[in-house]
Amino acid sequence: MKTKHHTTRRALRFALTVALALLVAGCIPTRIGWSPDGQRAFVLADDGLRFCDVNGKLGDLQAQQVKAAAWTPDGKQLVYAANTGDDEHAIAIAPVTADGLGEPTQLAATEEAVMSLRIAPDGGAVLYTVGRDAGDDDNDVIHGTWVVSTTGGDSRLLNDRTSAYPDWTADSKHAVYFRQVEGNTMVGELLRQKVRDDAGRIAVDDDTDTLAGLVFATFGRVRCLKDGRVLFNSIEITLPVTENDVPQQQQLFVLDPARRATLARLIPRGTLGEMPNNVSYYTVSPDEKRLAVLGDEGRVLVFDIAVGDAHPVQTGDFDDNYTMPAWRNPNELTVLAPNPDGKLGPHAREVLHLKLDDRDKPTVLSADWPDPAAGGWLGKHNDGDPVESKAKADALE
Repeated sequence: MKTKHHTTRRALRFALTVALALLVAGCIPTRIGWSPDGQRAFVLADDGLRFCDVNGKLGDLQAQQVKAAAWTPDGKQLVYAANTGDDEHAIAIAPVTADGLGEPTQLAATEEAVMSLRIAPDGGAVLYTVGRDAGDDDNDVIHGTWVVSTTGGDSRLLNDRTSAYPDWTADSKHAVYFRQVEGNTMVGELLRQKVRDDAGRIAVDDDTDTLAGLVFATFGRVRCLKDGRVLFNSIEITLPVTENDVPQQQQLFVLDPARRATLARLIPRGTLGEMPNNVSYYTVSPDEKRLAVLGDEGRVLVFDIAVGDAHPVQTGDFDDNYTMPAWRNPNELTVLAPNPDGKLGPHAREVLHLKLDDRDKPTVLSADWPDPAAGGWLGKHNDGDPVESKAKADALE
C-alpha cells in the first residue's frame, strides 16, 4: 500500500508539474496605454515615460525609469511606478495636462520591483503587485498584492503569495486575485476580498471568499467585467491522468460569483486550437466584447466573446521586447510588429495602430520616434538587430 500511495502521489505531482510548466511565463509590460478618451497614450520608452498623440507624435520625456503606468478612469491623472535607486521603487500619481505630466504625489514606496498597477473603477484606490525571487525559474517569482488610496495614506498588504495581475470588482470595493495555497506551490485559489468600505476608505477585511480552485500561476491574470462576471486563465486538468493526457493548452474561464455553479469555459473547443497555448496575455476591449491576446513570438489575435471565434491581426514573428496590445476604443488596437524589410520605418519593430472593422492599412506610430526613446526597445532595422520573421510585417489579416 505504501508503494501505491507514493506512486499515486508522484503521478499527481507529475501531472501538476507538467500543467504548471504550461502556465509559466514572464512578465510582459504594458508599454503603451491609451487614455480613456483615446486622444493620447503613455509610452514607456527606453528613456522613460512619454506621451504620444493619435498620429504617433512623441512628446518630451516626462519621468525616468518608469516601469508601469495606468490612467485614472477620468483620464485626468496617471499613476506610475518608477525605479528611484538601488532596490528603491516608488508609486506616484500626477495630473496630466496639455503640457504633459504635472507635479507627482508619492503614494507608496517599496524595495521590490512593481509588476502591475490596477486602478479601481471609481479611481479612488490602486492595487499594485511587487515581485521577489523565490527560486530558480520564472514561476519561482512570487508576488505580493497591496492596496493604497489615490489620495495617499498607508499601503495595506492583502497577501504575499499571489499572482501578478489582480483586478477590482465593478463596485470598487473588492479585490479579486489568485493566491498560492500555503505549503503547496502548485495549487491556488481564486479569491475575492473586501478592501474598501462604503465610503471608499481603505478597510481590508481579513476574511476572503474562495471563488474557485486552480493550478497556481505566478503570472495568472484576473479581469472583472462590469456585469459582475470574473474572467481568468488557467489549465483544465482531470485526475487520474497519464503523461500523454496532460493538457497542452490553457483555457479562459468566466465565473459569475452571484451564481457559484456558473463556472464556464470561455473559448469553445473548436476555437481553442487557434489560440496560443498560453492565454494569460489578454486585454479586454473597452466595451468588453473582445479580447486582444498576445501569442507566441509577438503574434496578436482578437477573440470575440459573444461569438467565440478568433482571428489574427498581427501575424509577424519576432524574438523579444514584447508589449501588451493596447485598445484605443472598441474597434482600434495598437500592437508591436516586426519590420523585416524596412517598409514600415527605420526600426526593426514598429508600433502599429489597427482599425479592426475595415481593411485600411495600419498606421505606423513609431516611424519618427528618436533613438533615446526607441533605439533599444524597437531596435534599428539597419544595425544588424536579430529579428527572425516567418511572415512579412504587413501581413495583417
